[in-house]
Formats: sequence, structure tokens, C-alpha cells
Amino acid sequence: MSIDTVFEVGGIIEPLLDHAAYSFSLSYVHFYQLTLERAQSTFLELSVPVVPLAKEIAVLPLIGNIDTERANYLMEETLKSANRLQLQRLIVDLSGVYIIDTMVADQIFKVIDSLRFLGVETILTGIRPEVAQTIVSIGIDFSSLTIKSSLQKAIEDLLIRVKNNK
Repeated sequence: MSIDTVFEVGGIIEPLLDHAAYSFSLSYVHFYQLTLERAQSTFLELSVPVVPLAKEIAVLPLIGNIDTERANYLMEETLKSANRLQLQRLIVDLSGVYIIDTMVADQIFKVIDSLRFLGVETILTGIRPEVAQTIVSIGIDFSSLTIKSSLQKAIEDLLIRVKNNK
């Protein structure tokens, strides 16, 4: 085989190999993006678990940081769950939230106000000392809310209230 033939064949094969590598890379990137989107969607679904405790009573344990996307999802899913479960009371447990800034506090207030319009009483529990300090230092007023020291205390108080109403 002459050198000219080798270069001619190389000139034909090289663009084909480039195209194959490009197509493979494009497919891989697309598959990787879909996998990431599915993982993020699953994470969001698991990050807002409204757990029924008894008839018309549920708990929403929040864990980790709450960014804008998660805060919006929190609003949507909490309201859907409250409506679907026909809740009268929802305990929002913040013991797994280490940072509350004005955005997070504002979103929590919006969720609570929206739940109030649905006739759902909201009880906050598990506010960590460092979060309480931050809330006070940035001037957020939680005085209009029912707050309990722990999830256990909120459940005990609810059981007593339910028992006394029967």
C-alpha cells in the first residue's frame, strides 16, 4: 500500500471516527443529565415527607438546607398533602434544619399562612439553639405561631387535646 493510499484512507476514516466519538459523547452527556435530573427529582420528593400520625394529623420533618427550589417544592407538596390527607393539624419539625435565613423563614411563613387558609393548624417543633439565635438576631417574629420544644412534646400535647375534646 502506498503512502498516498494510506493518507487517502485515513482522510476517509478519521471524520467517521470523529463523528462516532462525538455521537458517543453526546449520548453519554444526555444520559448523564437525565440521571442527574431523576436523582434531583427523587431527592426533592423525599425532602418533603408529610407523614400521617393519626386521622387529620401529620408531621413534616425538615432536614438539611432549604434552597429556593426546595422551598418552592415544600410549598407545593405540603399543600397537596394537607389537602389529600384532609389535615387539621400539621407539625413542622425543624430539628434537622441547621440554618434559617430570611428566605427560609419567609417560605415557612408562607407555607403556614397557606395551610391556615386550608384550615390546617401548624405547630413548629425542634428549633435548634443556633437557629433560635439566628431568628432573634435577624428580627423574625414567630410569636404568632404555636411552637413546641420537640416533636415528642407536640405529639403529647395534641394527644391530650384530642382526648379532652372527645
